[in-house]
Amino acid sequence: IGLTAAAAAAEKEENVSVVSCDVAIVGGGYAGMAAAYYLTTHHGLSVRVLEATNTTGGRTKNWDTALHTPDVASDDVVELGGQWLANRTVQPHSWRLVVEELGFEVFEAGYTPGDGRSVIYTSDGRHNFTDLVDAFHRLPGDVQRELRGAAEVLEGLQATVDLESPQTSPRAREWDSMTFETWINSTVRLQESRTVLNILCTTMVAQSPSVVSFLHILFYIRAAGGLGNLVVAEQQYRVRLGTQAPPLFIAGQINEHRPQGSRVHLSSPVREIEQDARGVTLRVGSDARPESQSHRRLEVHAKYAIVTGAPPTTGLGIRYTPPLPYDKRQLFQRLPMGNSVKFTAVYPRPFWRSEGWSGTILASAPPFHRQSDNNNTNLLSNCFDNSPQSGITGVLLCFLEGDTSVTLMQRPHSERVELVTDWLAKTFGPDAKSEAIEFVDFNWAAQEYIGGAYSSFFPPGVWGQFGHALRSPFGRIYWAGADYAYDGFGYINGAIDSASRAVKAIVEKIR
Repeated sequence: IGLTAAAAAAEKEENVSVVSCDVAIVGGGYAGMAAAYYLTTHHGLSVRVLEATNTTGGRTKNWDTALHTPDVASDDVVELGGQWLANRTVQPHSWRLVVEELGFEVFEAGYTPGDGRSVIYTSDGRHNFTDLVDAFHRLPGDVQRELRGAAEVLEGLQATVDLESPQTSPRAREWDSMTFETWINSTVRLQESRTVLNILCTTMVAQSPSVVSFLHILFYIRAAGGLGNLVVAEQQYRVRLGTQAPPLFIAGQINEHRPQGSRVHLSSPVREIEQDARGVTLRVGSDARPESQSHRRLEVHAKYAIVTGAPPTTGLGIRYTPPLPYDKRQLFQRLPMGNSVKFTAVYPRPFWRSEGWSGTILASAPPFHRQSDNNNTNLLSNCFDNSPQSGITGVLLCFLEGDTSVTLMQRPHSERVELVTDWLAKTFGPDAKSEAIEFVDFNWAAQEYIGGAYSSFFPPGVWGQFGHALRSPFGRIYWAGADYAYDGFGYINGAIDSASRAVKAIVEKIR
């Protein structure tokens, strides 16, 4: 679209650059870059992507274990954020884009055990196991019976949840009025059974069941296609060159052969979005950080906008003119982020493999007790071999999730290293402490434009009061991301699906 009189006036302003396009996209994560790819490649429309940080990828981040560098694509990387894809049946949207259209290779590397012995710590000791079914059978018999009953109930209830409008499900009011913890405590009586269900919750939403709506848990399970997908199928493949590689690739593709300048603007936080009957105007605040591409302010004029990213950040961190509808703003005020940190220990080689271990450690009880770790607050429930495909280094990864993440990330890095390596050494011997060459624990909650991981979650009452406003467009502004998904809420698959839905709606308007 051509520059309006207002745009021409803005361009005369000192240090303001004005550009125009068909669709402006806020955020360069999987949703934003997928939307940019579909709009340009499938529909021939022009885009501008405005990314607040200095790289694309959103809540994915590669770490090259050989170069000790983030945000690169190589066979030597591990992922500090989102990591896995499932097969085409379970996650069709991510598989089609990443594997079939962009041509990335994947390799089997789920956190379910591979070759070698795996270990689970339960209340009655340490046990070796071969796969997750075998691990379940290592739990005490009464715990198994309680968990089977709980799983059957969860599967039955989640099947009744409406994916598009969870708040309209038959028992939505009842389920949304309670926390997942309330349901757990009324369903199972054994502490170890409760611990396992607590782990299920933190694995899903990276937050304690004491603050998450039971309706949201059922919706999350439904959006994944059932408990079986959540536990096994969703974590099946890793992307060669790292999961951040596809967004990096799309950014390069969009910018390629563009003599008029970049279409993907990094270090460009959007401060304001104004819309009227003719289009939308996005204003980017100057970013004086060293990595900023320019200290000039940018103003983008477009027919439509797609806003991606975490709702608390892009929903509340941007000024909208006219203001957001009250229900959407109220919703965004009530969607906190989870807390998950992947603690990565890097070694010169995967020494555990030569000793017959798979690298997988599961726990429903800690292998040792500390006075400061009452109530399993710092239980590291799952660790596994996450070595890069090249084999240049060995990597053991432990998840710090929910209360564990909140507690440990307030402690000095050295204390976290001690706790995790003590845990690893209990299983794999002293080499787990003495042979490590690097420890990386990237804190997503400390990132200004993200604020946590894996995704936002719904506390009790929020689905019922304001869930209807989650995905609704606001004039010429559409929303996309893992936090807005129907199919695969919280996953890369969901981010891509939501992007394709927003693109379809906008293309229908433009055409």
